[in-house]
Amino acid sequence: MKVKTEHKLKPCPFCGGQAITQEMHYSMLQSENFVKCVNCGAESSRYYDDMHSAIKAWNRRVNDNSRKCCICGKHINSQTDKIFEERR
Repeated sequence: MKVKTEHKLKPCPFCGGQAITQEMHYSMLQSENFVKCVNCGAESSRYYDDMHSAIKAWNRRVNDNSRKCCICGKHINSQTDKIFEERR
């Protein structure tokens, strides 16, 4: 198991503790990439093929200002939210 900490990770969303990246190899072709809190043990999902995706998922927060539409991928902001509300 490799442990790396050089990536820019947000603190744990549950306890505020330090997070680290981990990569577990099961074979030459199979591995899991995830992020784990060293304080409380909270982990991201282990089903990420690459570390970039695991870090992106860990760093995402519900109150982030930059959200993307799940259909078109465009950024959603408060102005977009207002347009959607007006169309309902």
